[in-house]
Amino acid sequence: MITLQLAIVFGTATLSYGSECVGKTPPAEMDLSSISFLQSYKVSGVISDWFNKNAVAFDEFANSDLISTLLSYRSGTSLQWVTIKADKNVFLYNRTIGYCDKANSSCLESFPELLRVSKNLSSMATLLEGLVDFSKTNKGFKRGHKIVAGMKGVHWVSCVKDTDGSDNLQVEVVFTDENPLKPPSSAFNNPLVVFLQVGVYGNFSGEISEQFSILFI
Repeated sequence: MITLQLAIVFGTATLSYGSECVGKTPPAEMDLSSISFLQSYKVSGVISDWFNKNAVAFDEFANSDLISTLLSYRSGTSLQWVTIKADKNVFLYNRTIGYCDKANSSCLESFPELLRVSKNLSSMATLLEGLVDFSKTNKGFKRGHKIVAGMKGVHWVSCVKDTDGSDNLQVEVVFTDENPLKPPSSAFNNPLVVFLQVGVYGNFSGEISEQFSILFI
C-alpha cells in the first residue's frame, strides 16, 4: 500500500518541462493500483497554475468523521470546505468574512484541469483515487528515478494521445517505492507518492499548452 502526504504545486516547481513522451518510449505496462490514502491524515502544500500564474496554499485534514480542506489565496481570502462523512453534507466556510453555508462547489473545482486525471475533485484523497483509476486504463512506464523534496522516488510516466492528436496528455508521478530513507513524519511510512504532474501538448514534440505539478511532501 502506498500512503502519502502531499503538497500540490501547480507551477512553482516542475519535474519535467519538456515532453517525456516524444520519440520511442518504454512499454506502458505499469499502473498505480497500490496507491491509496490513509483514512486519517493531514496534508499541506501549494497549488499553482503555470500559465495563469496563480498560487494557492492548502491544508487538508481527515479523520473518521470529516474531511476539511482549507485553501488560502494570495489576496488574503481563506476558504474551508468541510465534508461530513456520515451524511455527505459539505459546508463552505469563508474564514475571511466569517460566513458559513452549504457548499455548491468542491474544493478543487476551481482547477478543472485536474478532471483530466480524476472525476472527483472533492478532496485530495479523491483526486488520488481518481489518478489510480486513470492509471489502470492509461498505463505508464518507469523513467528512472527523481529526487523530489529530498526523497528519491520512481519516476512513472503515462502518455495519452488524443484521437486527433491535438490534445495529448502527459502525466508524471514520483513515488518512493524503492527508497530506504524514512519520511520526516512518524505518521507515514514508505512508499509515499511525492509528485504528480500533468502536462498538455498539441503534440508531444511541440510546445506545452497546460502544466500542473503536484508535489507530495
